[in-house]
Amino acid sequence: MFKRLITLGCSQTYGHGLSDISKQGGQPVMSKGPSQQAWPALLGHKLDCKISNMAMPAASNKHIAHSVSTFEGTKKPIKRNTIIVFCWTYMLRSCIIKEDGSFTYIHAHKVDEHAAGYKESEAWVNYRLLADPEHTDMLHDNLVWMSWANQYARRRTPHVYNFSMMGGIDKDLQKLYNINILQDLTYITRQHPLALDNSHLGPEAHKEVANVINTHIMCNQKKEN
Repeated sequence: MFKRLITLGCSQTYGHGLSDISKQGGQPVMSKGPSQQAWPALLGHKLDCKISNMAMPAASNKHIAHSVSTFEGTKKPIKRNTIIVFCWTYMLRSCIIKEDGSFTYIHAHKVDEHAAGYKESEAWVNYRLLADPEHTDMLHDNLVWMSWANQYARRRTPHVYNFSMMGGIDKDLQKLYNINILQDLTYITRQHPLALDNSHLGPEAHKEVANVINTHIMCNQKKEN
């Protein structure tokens, strides 16, 4: 039915902390990832199609949106028999897109002052806390990127699905930005043992995520047929 599965998200989609790509303490070896134990690989096997896991640890929703737009420049074109699954991430993140196509990741939990992007992260978080203490503007910023990514994807394939790991977004706001997040999957993190880093989804949680998303896809296919 489907020829390719494209998944986009953050470390929870990448498979951060899973044993096939991580050191003993759970720190991922980036040259080995993304994980074959993560839900995109498991879902791809269920759908019997090629898998392109475009997720990246510390990715923001801005980065996720940008990644779907650059897929066609680095891979094969997105065709109508492609299925795209977005797993949107935490709001208090952003990135700086550079001229050469690289990124500086900006997020609230960048605590190592020697890490790349630490000063940018510190300045951005301080600005957000001062200028937008209720995070309302930041929410709308994220929704703009999410909406644009969906428009881009839907022009290429009708098989576009949205999930999240951010605690959920008000349905009226989703409607305003023409987004339909089918389910927030944060609850699964609390129901199973965590990964090696004791922070991210463990193997059993990834299996459940794959099953939940697959159920949504199969139900939608039945409706279409």
